[in-house]
Amino acid sequence: CSSSRARRRPSWSGCARDLATFGEMYRRGGAPMLKKSTVEEMTRLQAQDGAVRRGIGFALWSPDPGAASNPLSEQSFGHLGFTGTSLWIDPKRDLVAACVTNRVYYGRENADAMGAFRVALHRAICEIIDAMSFRGAERREISSPAEISRSARNDNPSYDKLVIGIDGGGTHTPAASAHSPASH
Repeated sequence: CSSSRARRRPSWSGCARDLATFGEMYRRGGAPMLKKSTVEEMTRLQAQDGAVRRGIGFALWSPDPGAASNPLSEQSFGHLGFTGTSLWIDPKRDLVAACVTNRVYYGRENADAMGAFRVALHRAICEIIDAMSFRGAERREISSPAEISRSARNDNPSYDKLVIGIDGGGTHTPAASAHSPASH
């Protein structure tokens, strides 16, 4: 991603599509950079404190309903950045969800809102993917908040509220991307 907006982001200096591409490497088992056995070890439970579960370099699915991973399958793993960027891989759904934001632009006191946003975003993506799978629809890349809204509007008009949450940041508008390939 070469936009000047992407270069101003404090944590992930790219765009959601780049981050999703990185996640896709993990979803496919690590090739060409890592061995499948390395990714398996990274995503195996290494430590746990209550509902917080960790692999190596990744958070793992949590039974906590307020955790960003909770709407995803129990095989999910991902990473959350301080500024709001997140990457979650759900192997059961063949899903990579990437969200690039700058939550600290307006201050650092909004961690609870960012947590709720992540859960809502993942829930909406999972509902769309699951509904597409149930109907036998072709799975494809969802590359913009407007597409999330268009896809969801047929099933649930309340997703417009989620899209407003994604696309509400003025010149630092967050980007969101979810990728769920049909045949990889």
